[in-house]
Amino acid sequence: MLRRRTYSKEVDSGKYQVCYADSGFLVSSDYGRTWKEAGKYSYCMGEDYDLAMSADGRYRFCSANAAVTSSDYGNTWQEGSTLGTAKGAFMSSDGRYMATSVGAVLYMSSDYGRTWDKAYTFPTSLAGSNNRDALGMSADGRYMAVVLYQDHIHVSSDYGKTWKKTADTSGYRSSASIKISRDGRYMAACMGQRGVCVSADYGATWKWTVASNMDWTAFAMSADGRYLVAKSSPGHGLLTTSSDYGNTWREISATWKCSNMEMSGDGRYLLGYFVQNYSGGVFLSSDYGNTWKEILVGKAKEVKDCAISRDGRYMTVVLGRYNEFYYITTDYGVTWEELSFGTRTGTYRITMNR
Repeated sequence: MLRRRTYSKEVDSGKYQVCYADSGFLVSSDYGRTWKEAGKYSYCMGEDYDLAMSADGRYRFCSANAAVTSSDYGNTWQEGSTLGTAKGAFMSSDGRYMATSVGAVLYMSSDYGRTWDKAYTFPTSLAGSNNRDALGMSADGRYMAVVLYQDHIHVSSDYGKTWKKTADTSGYRSSASIKISRDGRYMAACMGQRGVCVSADYGATWKWTVASNMDWTAFAMSADGRYLVAKSSPGHGLLTTSSDYGNTWREISATWKCSNMEMSGDGRYLLGYFVQNYSGGVFLSSDYGNTWKEILVGKAKEVKDCAISRDGRYMTVVLGRYNEFYYITTDYGVTWEELSFGTRTGTYRITMNR
C-alpha cells in the first residue's frame, strides 16, 4: 500500500507508533513496546479509515468521516472538518501537507491539518482498495499522483493545486495501487489485472512493464524508487521484483496469499500479509523480495495490519478483533516478541514514523 512513505534523519524511525482500535487511539513512543490510550472518536469507528504520521512523529492524521489530527505526538487529538466517508490518509514528511479522498473528491490541508479544503474533483472516483492505495505523495508533498477508476492516472507537481491527465487506466477490472519515490521522480502504478506501469520523469510519461491478466494484489516501492515488488493472487502463483526502477523484472514462484505489503526505505526488508478471518498469515523477506519465509506461524491467523521502520529494524504486527496480543521485532525480523495491549480490543490500522 502507498500510504506513509516519509522519512526522518533526526528521529529514529519506528520510535513513534500509533494504531486505532475499538478502544480508541493507542500510541507508543518506545518502538511499540508499551502503549497508552489517547482518546476515542466516533468519527473513526470501524475499519474504513487510515492513518498517517510525519517523519518526526509529531503530526498524525486519521481519515474517516472527519479529519482527526494530532500535533503533539498523539497525546491529544482534534476532530476537524467533516469530510464524509473519507478513505486513505497521506502526509508529507514534515506533516504540513495532508490529503484524503471521498469518492472523486480530493481534500487537502496545507497547515498541518488545522483547516481543510476541497482541493480537486476528478472525473471518476479513485480506484484503490478502499482508496487506501490510489494516491501517492512525495516526501515534500509537491508531487502527487492518483489512479482513477476506468479513466487515467492524474499527476500534480504543485501540491495538488492543478492536475494533468497522463496514462490511460481503462480496461482493468480490480483495485489499483500507486507508489512515488521520496523525491517524486519515480512513480509506479499496479492495476490488478491490467499490470504495472512506471514513470521516471515525475509522472509526465509512463510505460507498461509487467504483464496483465495476473491479478496483482500487493505492491511496494523503496524510498528511492529503485526496488519494486508485486505479488499476484495464489491462483497465478507469481511474485515479481525489480531492482532498476521497474525497467526489468524477475519472476519468482510464490503461491501464498498477499493482500498488503510494507517495505523498508532501502527496499531490503518486506512484510507481506493477507487478512482473512482465522486464516491470515505474515511473510518476511530480507533480500529485496527474492526469498520469503512465513513468520509467526499459528499466531498471526487474524493479522490486521503491519508496519516497518525505514531501516527495517523495527516491525510491528497487530491482530484483529478481540485480540489483546501483538508482535514486535527489534532485530530485522530475526526474533519476535509477543506483547499485550492489556485488554482484548480490535486493532485495525497501525503506522510508525519513517
